[in-house]
Amino acid sequence: MSKKLPDFNKMTHEQIADFWDTHEVTDYLDQLEVVKEPYVDKRPMKQISIRFDEKTIAKIKKTASKKGIAYQTLIRMWVNEKLNKEAS
Repeated sequence: MSKKLPDFNKMTHEQIADFWDTHEVTDYLDQLEVVKEPYVDKRPMKQISIRFDEKTIAKIKKTASKKGIAYQTLIRMWVNEKLNKEAS
């Protein structure tokens, strides 16, 4: 018997990412559905430019790779996490 999936509609992207970082997808296979269209995040975004030294970028890319996400996504997640903590 598989474990019950949480309600992802009530979770932030960061909470969902944290969930999958700590759980095995194989425990939930019978609850997943085939997706025919790719997921596209349609939230309005504005591109910015930020400078990091090469060593920092390498560390960020390595961390993101371990999590299976793009390094830009990881940076965005970290910024949002910090902003949420500051707002509390």
